[in-house]
Amino acid sequence: MLFYDLAENALANYERLVAAADAVGACTKKWRIDAQGRVSDPKYHAGAGHLVKRSATFFDRHHAFPYLALNVDAPMARSDSALFVFLPDRLLVKERGVIGAVSYENLRASARDGRFIEEESVPSDAQVVGRTWRYVNKRGGPDRRFKYNRQLPVCAYNELDLESDSGLRARFSLSRAGAAQALSAWLNSQRA
Repeated sequence: MLFYDLAENALANYERLVAAADAVGACTKKWRIDAQGRVSDPKYHAGAGHLVKRSATFFDRHHAFPYLALNVDAPMARSDSALFVFLPDRLLVKERGVIGAVSYENLRASARDGRFIEEESVPSDAQVVGRTWRYVNKRGGPDRRFKYNRQLPVCAYNELDLESDSGLRARFSLSRAGAAQALSAWLNSQRA
């Protein structure tokens, strides 16, 4: 069991983390980026420069975590491959059966808006900023050699990166632009 007895100012600080994590959780869709690689020929990938493998992720509050009892309602991010629990003093990570912890002093976070060519349904809170074709020609128009060449939306998404010197590298993609700014700012404010 982890028991936190937080002083008033520490509790207020933790409540800011919880509010920032709740803002991320309010996004319609959230993904963990499991792998990313460069594209050698963008015309066969809707003009994208990178291919991304992603898995659905849920940002919510700690309810029941095997072998861990808490007296705080901790925000957490969980996907098929990993679990991230935001405790008052550190980030707890469980991945591939291994559990580790990173102090917020040693954690770097960055949030940035980016564009994503969406082949699935567009989330309700996503902003469509353009369109492209599944197969594009050199000028960016549709490649007429392909009979079933559908148009794809380009969405403005937000990305959150978490890194540490101990080897943590995690990237999340969020369906609403700007959604992770407060969480990233809070995490970086805890660094020494």
